Amino acid sequence: MWSEKWNRIFEALNDRVILCNQLTKHTDITYRMVNDWDSRGMFDAERQTTRGWRRFSMADVIKLSIIKKLKSAGFPLYKLKGILSWLENNPAIEFSIKQLTEDTNCYLYTDFEDEYGIYSDEELLNFLRLKKEKERISIIFPVNHLIKNILVSVKSTSLEVKIISGQYMFKVNKEWIIP
Repeated sequence: MWSEKWNRIFEALNDRVILCNQLTKHTDITYRMVNDWDSRGMFDAERQTTRGWRRFSMADVIKLSIIKKLKSAGFPLYKLKGILSWLENNPAIEFSIKQLTEDTNCYLYTDFEDEYGIYSDEELLNFLRLKKEKERISIIFPVNHLIKNILVSVKSTSLEVKIISGQYMFKVNKEWIIP
């Protein structure tokens, strides 16, 4: 599905090497939120065996940041658990990052019940035309800015991202890759 370069980038994106203190340093997610969300079964954070510190991947940071933004907008955690579960089981973050590097807008869509998706501008318009008869509450959340900020600000031992003249560069295990 993905090229070899993208596979290497996405593998690094999913390495759980970011400690909770890095998560709280680069996002507006606090230790208290992490503890609360973990106790409610929102996610399964890997812990180091020696000290018990939680470890996250860059993809985890993005997913939790999306949940935090939606929680801040007033959506209850029990509704957001479905989005997080969907994000965990689909290559939505990977798709969004690839679209971001191609200068394409991406939006998260959900009706909080059974429909979740990440769409580009055109895909979202087509999807909404088909779904206009539905009378469920749904949201459309732009993810480009959030993902870009996390990619550039959070650095891990396996992945670093720079943007030079609009070109995304990914440092994967000490080697720079331009997809």
